[in-house]
Amino acid sequence: MFPRQPAPRPPTPQRPLQSVKICLVEDDRSAAKVYARWMENAGARVVWLANFEQFKNALEGPGGWSHDPKSAPGLVLTDLILPDGNGLDVIALWRKQFPQAPALLCTAFATVENAVEAMKMGAFDFLRKPIQEEEVVLVLRKAWAHASLLQENESLSSAVRILGMAQTLSGLTDKTHLLKTFGRLLYRETRAKECYVFNYTATKKSLECLLDLRLPGMPRQAPESVARVFLASQTENLPDAPENFADIDLNRAEPPEIYENRELGCMVVAVGSPTCNMGLLVLLQDPGEGYQLGARREELFPLFVQAARAYQSIDVAAALSFVDELTGLYNQRFLEVALINEISRAQRYGSSLSLLFVDLDKFKEINDGNGHIVGSQMIREAAKLLKLNMRESDYLLRYGGDEFCAILPNTPQEGAQVVAERIRAAFETALFDLREVTGVETAVGLNVTTSIGVATFPECAIEPRELIQVADNAMYVSKRAGKNRITHGLPAAQKEEGPPVEMLERSLVKGQSDAS
Repeated sequence: MFPRQPAPRPPTPQRPLQSVKICLVEDDRSAAKVYARWMENAGARVVWLANFEQFKNALEGPGGWSHDPKSAPGLVLTDLILPDGNGLDVIALWRKQFPQAPALLCTAFATVENAVEAMKMGAFDFLRKPIQEEEVVLVLRKAWAHASLLQENESLSSAVRILGMAQTLSGLTDKTHLLKTFGRLLYRETRAKECYVFNYTATKKSLECLLDLRLPGMPRQAPESVARVFLASQTENLPDAPENFADIDLNRAEPPEIYENRELGCMVVAVGSPTCNMGLLVLLQDPGEGYQLGARREELFPLFVQAARAYQSIDVAAALSFVDELTGLYNQRFLEVALINEISRAQRYGSSLSLLFVDLDKFKEINDGNGHIVGSQMIREAAKLLKLNMRESDYLLRYGGDEFCAILPNTPQEGAQVVAERIRAAFETALFDLREVTGVETAVGLNVTTSIGVATFPECAIEPRELIQVADNAMYVSKRAGKNRITHGLPAAQKEEGPPVEMLERSLVKGQSDAS
């Protein structure tokens, strides 16, 4: 009789970061413990360093990682603000020694400048605090997968060349330059007969040809013809820009999309962004048996991935420049861009649009009497109340200080009056208790009213800047007339009849309508 054999144990499931060595550079001990525990729960081995000097010693000191690369971490995650330097210094030093090992940056003070600078230094990704466990593990896992891909292909000369091209793309910070460089690299690498590079801007709904390359002696095709023949499936339903950048997930990764048509001898590479902007690259070879681009699709995929990541990073950084950091609303930079698009749409469809200029009355008293913390929180609360009293199709912006703007598409003067009165009435009765959120005991029973100016296209103005000026002037009329009221800007035909002060007598007090 055979001896009884014990049942085999099921294999231990692999965790996302199993056996990955990660260097964490974080001066906040409490935060470091939390982050390290998250990584270790995912299977990683964590080396915690508290400042730049410790990192430099671990990297370049006696017996450091630069002297013994096998002992080096596979990933680096660093805070931006360190007591003796910053995370950009960490990334620069790390990338100099280990250019193929990803480094990631995290900070509570995320700005466009930080994001752009991090990209310049070669950061793999940019995390905004507060961060969640799932987010950290997911991003590190992606970075490790990227690093593993680099290591697996390192021995192949063609793969190394492709990864070098990808690295070239990762250092670019201008979208047009990125797409042109991507096109040139891919055209040269694939030996295609023709290459066309397009950029689609969602806010303008425009497809622009940035570059066309072809072998000597080949006739040039019109970009419109190329788009019509080879981009039909991509251009038939081009997406509209999001209504509000502040409401979309700018961290959502948009992988590259590759389309092939052997009969046409065509490969299309599309790289996109959550903003709905898109870069499109068309490669052309001999159709049928002469088409060889598809055979290199898998080999070239790291380059496609890097192009997509770089495009999205640059595009998102540009989008962030249109968002007000305090409120999450659009900012003044976005105002004229949005007005240009909405006026163009209104002209195309023969409709109206209105612009509200909203100023908070008595805000200076609250800010001076309770401090800037309370003042900043009041701005946030005002933004929330404004948003509650507007439609989803409207654009709400913080113009600056305690001034806000609202673009109301497809809205004539009468409709704008309804929205403005709803806002005015809401603020007139609202009492804000900001004690808990600010820690200031006097920040209770606070009230601000609103002075609102209204300008309507095309009655008041047909140019964006002129429309802004009319609404701004009308708002100041409301201020001078006693505040807590609405004033409509003069129609263009009446502007020469008298000075703007005439609007004083015709401003709207507490919803009593008499628009000028």
